[in-house]
Amino acid sequence: MLKKYFSFLKSNFAKHVNSEMDNENYSELCETKKYIKSEIKSVFAIDEDTDLDKYQPIESDNFGIVLDLEVGIEGEIGADIFYITVCTPKWLEENYKKKDLVLGLHFIIVFEYNFERLNNELQRLFCIEGEDWDEISKKLSYFVAWEFQDYKEYTDD
Repeated sequence: MLKKYFSFLKSNFAKHVNSEMDNENYSELCETKKYIKSEIKSVFAIDEDTDLDKYQPIESDNFGIVLDLEVGIEGEIGADIFYITVCTPKWLEENYKKKDLVLGLHFIIVFEYNFERLNNELQRLFCIEGEDWDEISKKLSYFVAWEFQDYKEYTDD
């Protein structure tokens, strides 16, 4: 049951963030619209003093780390910061009470720490196409916390 649910979430996420990619007229769409693509510029753990590829939690199946992902337009300088917690089910059990409700927003749940696998999945997930950065960042903010989420420009009214 849980596998079906996660499969459903994953397929719906892909449809949501790249919905125009499924359009049968996608090649025509590309000719009329110029798309840009996002890429991860850097990834590091906020609370760890070591590189993630060298990091090893005490228990590979019981950890939680908050990642700071700097994401920008592919091939360009500059990035915005996105945050996501990567954790295991054991870590959730130890850090939340049984009566708590955990929505899972801004979480990636894994069963063991494997930086190579995690990094590959993050690279794939954060490769989003859109007409501009505003569209891409809004798509990304559906599943990760964005530094400018709900930002409203100050006006002197």
